[in-house]
Amino acid sequence: MKYQDNLTGAIEYISRYGWHQGDYYTYRATEAERKGLGPDDHPPACVLGALSATNGGDFTATWEAVHALNKVIFGSPVENGMLAGWNDNPARTAEDVILALKRATAVRLTTNSSR
Repeated sequence: MKYQDNLTGAIEYISRYGWHQGDYYTYRATEAERKGLGPDDHPPACVLGALSATNGGDFTATWEAVHALNKVIFGSPVENGMLAGWNDNPARTAEDVILALKRATAVRLTTNSSR
């Protein structure tokens, strides 16, 4: 999977299932089981949760997607740990997140900045 595909998947996930702040998802697997939710039920997710949910098991793609997002948001691909805080800012909106994801799909990473 290319990181651009992971970013696009996150856009689709948030657009379809909703966006969330404060945690990856609005509920954890154990809570989903208690609520009787099945594998096709998807909770609203933060930007990192949406990337994780749509990476197809390719964590390299997610790592690179995070670097592309960091480059768009912070001007540097390696601002590790700040993306969650950006997502959780009370002034942030789902539209802000989707716009950043869209912009990140156009970012070209060099080998050195994506590892």
